[in-house]
Amino acid sequence: MQPPQQENGDQSERFNGIISDEPCGPAARGLAQLSRLPGWYTPQVQATITALADHPVCWVRICVARGAGQLAQADPTTAWSVLERFADRESDPRLLNDVLLMACLHLNDAERGLGLLDRVAARTEPDGTSPDSVAARCADLAGCLWVFKAIPRAGSILTTLRARWDVPGVWGSLVHSVREGGSLTHADQAVRARALDLFRDLAAPPVTTLQNAYTSSEQPDDACLARLRGCAQLLDGIAREVCVAIGATGKTPSPPSAAQLRLADEATDVLSLLQNASVPGVTHHLVIMHAHVLDSRPQRALLGVRDVLTAPGAPIAYRSDTLALDLCVSFVEQVLADRRELLRTPECLTAVRQICDVFVDAGWPRAHQLVFGIEQVFR
Repeated sequence: MQPPQQENGDQSERFNGIISDEPCGPAARGLAQLSRLPGWYTPQVQATITALADHPVCWVRICVARGAGQLAQADPTTAWSVLERFADRESDPRLLNDVLLMACLHLNDAERGLGLLDRVAARTEPDGTSPDSVAARCADLAGCLWVFKAIPRAGSILTTLRARWDVPGVWGSLVHSVREGGSLTHADQAVRARALDLFRDLAAPPVTTLQNAYTSSEQPDDACLARLRGCAQLLDGIAREVCVAIGATGKTPSPPSAAQLRLADEATDVLSLLQNASVPGVTHHLVIMHAHVLDSRPQRALLGVRDVLTAPGAPIAYRSDTLALDLCVSFVEQVLADRRELLRTPECLTAVRQICDVFVDAGWPRAHQLVFGIEQVFR
């Protein structure tokens, strides 16, 4: 079977999200399903699938790529051949993302899939901050295969991509995927360590970039401002994912599990780095995290909130926000009501006063009232 002649050059360039009524799309899906059945995968079926891989309509080629897992059950050679052809010549992001996902996760040969990913990444540059970009998918797959499977080639590719793609927006999807996969609370300590190391390595450059920008006397141009926003968004994403993993989701509170408390103990390096990000959203996530473990780790939680609010990189704007005031006043009130024994320790008593002073200096009357309440405790 020969592929149809391309009549409109535009239709093969990008998939616009609208499923074409071209009948070859269902044909590609059906033939892939048929190939799994014993005796039904014939040379004619193989030739037709191969021809459909050259179809001018992008949706049809996407159907071929998505069916590669079923085709591989009967003919892995042809399945890989089709995916490799797509990887070397295609430019449509949806098609390439499907190819990468299929090759790395669904054909039972992650090493070969990573080789294909490496080829795609070599001719790919980040295109903005889209989480659906090919660059983001490459980073996502390489990072997850490294964190969860410890495949050396995945780690090597990840290191190369981090050096090449100094674009914060590329990495947000990876941060979410790593957390959503359960790596931060995984039973395997090695998986947890790789995940936290990844978070730390991804957070360090944006923190440095923001700190340098805050101390610079030069007025940033539009490109610089866009980069700074990307750095802040990535750091906020990292803090949010750690916050969710610990169980501090803002929904109906429930006591943290043993795995979540273990994460709170193991993530100290990442949290210490983030508290100097000078991003109000990051600071808020960190305070929520520490407040969530107050009942289980009272002294650590109290000192943690103190450290977040008084860190050299703590954002000045945070102390002027009513949400910040409400959260921190509620935290101190909980300490005074339920954890008063902490105040017998000089360091903890000083920490409570330092937390209040942050908001007293910002001019909040509620903070003044809270300081008065602390004095009443000792009368």
